[in-house]
Amino acid sequence: MRRSVVAGVAALALIAVVAAAAGRHRVTTKPSALDGAPPEIPAAGGASPPLTRLPEDAAAGLQSQLQWREHMAREEEERQMAFDRPRLDEHRAVAKLFASCRARYDRAETPAAVWTVQAEMPRRLAEIQARVKAIDHWGNNSRLLGDYEALSRSLSDGYADARVAAIQGDARAQERLRSNFDEHMKTIAAWLDKVAEGEDE
Repeated sequence: MRRSVVAGVAALALIAVVAAAAGRHRVTTKPSALDGAPPEIPAAGGASPPLTRLPEDAAAGLQSQLQWREHMAREEEERQMAFDRPRLDEHRAVAKLFASCRARYDRAETPAAVWTVQAEMPRRLAEIQARVKAIDHWGNNSRLLGDYEALSRSLSDGYADARVAAIQGDARAQERLRSNFDEHMKTIAAWLDKVAEGEDE
């Protein structure tokens, strides 16, 4: 009789321990997706999970960028035209000086004559540069600054050697420089004509 009572008490104690352990497990265990609770999405720093972004239309995005660039290019052209319009006469005078400098090389018929022209060219180009500086003091407004720089390099770097080679029978280098020079002069003339047309409208 005493043994059965002891066994019963032990059984009740064991049941109580198991029940307590099960209760602790239910409290500390997070609900799973199988329990019907939504799964948690880990986020860095405890922040809320990012919202899902809608897929972008790549073609439409590219078209928008192209339209924006075209708009900005038009805005820049209008700004440069507004800057160069009151300075048309000064630009035309600079273009004539560049043409005169090249003509001096082209008229030289001997190597000695070419070297004479070359010796005075730095002074002439410095005078042109001073005029360009007076047109655009900050060096970032006129459309023609790049063309002026290219013409100056042509006359100061390679034109004398190309002219001497042409006098001696090989005109290939001079022809290339002339072609490049003429392209810049055409660009300058076309821009000044466009600016002048805008002034008349």
